Amino acid sequence: FPSFLIRADQERIQNLPDYFLKYKDVEFEETEKLDGTSVIIYYNKGVFGICSRNNEVDIEKSPEFAGVKIAEKTSIKQVLEKMGQNIAIQCEAIGPKIQANPYKLKHSMLCLFDIVDIDIRKKIPPAERIKLFAEIQKEIRVAAGEDSLKYLIHVPVLRNVKIFEEFDSAEKLAR
Repeated sequence: FPSFLIRADQERIQNLPDYFLKYKDVEFEETEKLDGTSVIIYYNKGVFGICSRNNEVDIEKSPEFAGVKIAEKTSIKQVLEKMGQNIAIQCEAIGPKIQANPYKLKHSMLCLFDIVDIDIRKKIPPAERIKLFAEIQKEIRVAAGEDSLKYLIHVPVLRNVKIFEEFDSAEKLAR
């Protein structure tokens, strides 16, 4: 796994008890947790790559990996090269042959939930991420056509909420 990337893992709130006080007045974006498999697509210093949850994928040897197939359908390599930013898009792949396809999809897709600025090793804030994702989609439309947009979407955003104001403990949040 490339050392310049941030893993897509999310910490359980039960392991972060100080957050309830520390972030009480901060608004968070609540998104739907999708049941699939992790895919990270990156462009860094002129190098394009695709990773699974724990490993870099050999694109030539793994043409059936969902991230590789969708990268081809969306021309994402060319799009990221054209944009020229050192970024990683963190996605959940869903569809046929992935976690028994709980969404009963006819084709696989990547559902973006984060974009990482590789240069500063930080996730881009939600409003910036939405704007950058719109730019990526615009470039995909140009490079691969309108139909290709169905292969790379954003996870559903449920709401923006001051979650630690609404829930003051992990036990209440878990209910």
